[in-house]
Amino acid sequence: MSVLLGVWAFVGLGCGVLWADWLNQWRLGGVPMGFWFAQQGSIATFVVLILVYAIAMNALDAKFHREAGGGGHEELPPVDPEAPGISETSAEGGDA
Repeated sequence: MSVLLGVWAFVGLGCGVLWADWLNQWRLGGVPMGFWFAQQGSIATFVVLILVYAIAMNALDAKFHREAGGGGHEELPPVDPEAPGISETSAEGGDA
């Protein structure tokens, strides 16, 4: 996640603001590159970073669900109505 935040800061703040004047010496799609990064490049990079993050988190979830024994839908233990803080109506599913 730190790498993704670093890339986002570099593109959004660095290329779009801090180094925009220096990047303006080149053109991308007919517009100065610093302007392009400030207007579209940082947004496009952000969307790509969201995609990368989602793919990485799905892989991480799959890895840990496999290690936990599969399905991830484990049955909860039964509610003890005598436990402190549980009233009869909340144990039966009603409002407390």
